[in-house]
Amino acid sequence: MTIRLLCLAPVGFVWLLGLGVCAVQQPDPADDPLPAGAKVRFGVTRPILRTNPSVALIPPGYTNFLAPTMTGGIRRYDLGTGRPLDKKGIVGPGQVAVSADGKRAAVARPGALTVVEVAGGKQILAVQPPEGVLIVGTPGVSLSADGKIMAFGARGKDGRAQVVLWDVDKNEAIVQIEPALAPPVFPTLSPDGKTLVTHGPPAPAPTLKEKKSPKVPAPVLPDSARQAQVWEVDSGRELFKARVTGMGGMVVAAAFSAGGDLLALSAGDGPVDLWQVKTGRRLHTLLGRKGQGVRVAISPDGKTVASVGPDYRIQRWSTDGKPLDISDPPPGILIAPITALLFPDNNRVIAWLTAAQFAAAWEAPTSKLLSPFMDHAAAIHSIAFPEGGKDALTSGVDARVFRWDLTNGQLAETITLRPVRLPAQPLVSPVVSLSADGGKAVWLGTPAEVFDMATGDSLYCIPPPSSPPAAVVMRLSADGKKLISVSRQAADKRTGACVVWDLATQKRLAELDVTPSATPKAPMGLLSPDGTRLVIATAIRTVERDQVFVIAGFDLRTGKKLAEVEDPAATGNVTIGVANSTTAVITSTSGRVWTVDYVNGRIEKDIDRLPVRGEPPVAGPVVFSPDGKRFAIGVVGERFTTYGVRVYDLLRRKALHTFIGHAGPVTFLRFAPDGNLLASGAQDTSVLVWDLMKLPEGK
Repeated sequence: MTIRLLCLAPVGFVWLLGLGVCAVQQPDPADDPLPAGAKVRFGVTRPILRTNPSVALIPPGYTNFLAPTMTGGIRRYDLGTGRPLDKKGIVGPGQVAVSADGKRAAVARPGALTVVEVAGGKQILAVQPPEGVLIVGTPGVSLSADGKIMAFGARGKDGRAQVVLWDVDKNEAIVQIEPALAPPVFPTLSPDGKTLVTHGPPAPAPTLKEKKSPKVPAPVLPDSARQAQVWEVDSGRELFKARVTGMGGMVVAAAFSAGGDLLALSAGDGPVDLWQVKTGRRLHTLLGRKGQGVRVAISPDGKTVASVGPDYRIQRWSTDGKPLDISDPPPGILIAPITALLFPDNNRVIAWLTAAQFAAAWEAPTSKLLSPFMDHAAAIHSIAFPEGGKDALTSGVDARVFRWDLTNGQLAETITLRPVRLPAQPLVSPVVSLSADGGKAVWLGTPAEVFDMATGDSLYCIPPPSSPPAAVVMRLSADGKKLISVSRQAADKRTGACVVWDLATQKRLAELDVTPSATPKAPMGLLSPDGTRLVIATAIRTVERDQVFVIAGFDLRTGKKLAEVEDPAATGNVTIGVANSTTAVITSTSGRVWTVDYVNGRIEKDIDRLPVRGEPPVAGPVVFSPDGKRFAIGVVGERFTTYGVRVYDLLRRKALHTFIGHAGPVTFLRFAPDGNLLASGAQDTSVLVWDLMKLPEGK
């Protein structure tokens, strides 16, 4: 059975636009009550949009939005709070398109397409494509203003692109169109449902990955890629081809005017072309900033064209070609593909997206944020308890670091870290792991960068193991004072390498070879709380070519292997924590919780078996109290809805209590230094601090 080893809290680089210190908008306490057992909360518990679907704002007010559910339905949310207005429906992957009258919505999911009533969510139809037509992936979909005509992208059995025009009331195809582009092809209908334009897929979000020179030349797109095709809906007849200004790329965005007489097209690289539909003539080329045209829109009165770029700035022109203005976005929006751009009236234009499983929307020309302001805008990545017991620190996947008042949960300080900026490298904000006492922060890249939390300065960096290039995993010890760097074996090597560093002395404590990994990932290294033992967890390939989970214990001072034990019953994503100088606690997404004696090489009896209800029952790391008597893991409460923490007595091998209160999976856990408090951070951007004083003591 395949073992996907060591699923950890999310780590990555996040690029923020204009991230700064904003006024903190504390919620009404009555609107976000503390769950049972919690003493305080940092931030606000935000319900997550599972799988980052593309949502749709509902006209005419545009104060609510719809997210797709796993069954092809919709769930309504309040845009200003981000909270659901409907109790039913589990959000899943896909996108929603709403008719301009706000009455119908098309829900596109991988391999499926439905139409529902916006008011009650009742399903009107589930599309059964014509013979020979396949819905592959999440199709592009568009509705006429009254929701009676729908267009969606598909693929013929010969692999060629298809666009199907559908009569929603009759639940039957009107006509099939075969565009010149290769699939996937995306359609946009005119509001009256009489005209269609077909073009390429939407522009992706920008990436910060360093571009490497390809070994072979990139394929050259045909000239047809940079042109859109305009069609008559009733007959399926092509009216004209509209080639947008510029070279390379493809058309990624289109918008009709309310009367259907004007068409704006863009390849997302600056210019926006405005066409007269009746004659097929280009009226103007609107020169935008670099990257403009990711999405385009035309005002209801047909007098203004707007576009948005990958930097989220919105640019506007009059339809006679005159530039009007450029609006900056509100600060702190995470990078993600832009979902849509539209005019709610003749003077305002709204853009929105889904990032880190939350919807963000803003308008121009006011640059007003329409979605809720968030302290952390993504999952909690790390938590620390500085000396004194008066405050706590949090870092998020959004690259923000905050200091909170531990007594009342108020935000006390925004901490700015200053990474080294090398020439020609992108300005990336660090996503850091905090030491338990909050003295240092580490950006676990390769190399890892260490920061002084008191000043925010970058102190030094720690390199990966000195070995041939291979996958590397860097991890802090439980107290955050040591760093364990493990590399997978290179293609021509039989072993991987592990190096342990002391962050206080900046000295190398140990370097040793480790068991080769049977997966593309590097093995995981962990230290015992006293720093004397090293545990390496990996997956190996048996003689029968099966993958088996392996735990190996080492004496850190001598580098001697103490024992190695295989666990054929370990399946799924596995997380491990080292309790003491002999015992490791392991959890699996299969629901199993058990221990391993890594000194004597013995798999011990399971402690718990959590029920599986369609999602992994265990989430987040395994953490231990300072005295080593208790440990905690993240768990699922109500399926796809609530999450929390389960605390165990290690000596008695018994669950003591389960705290439930998060709206997203737990991503980080930390005991306070005295062991009386346990902090849990989650995907919902909040941290809950739980009171452990009333739990039963072990004997």
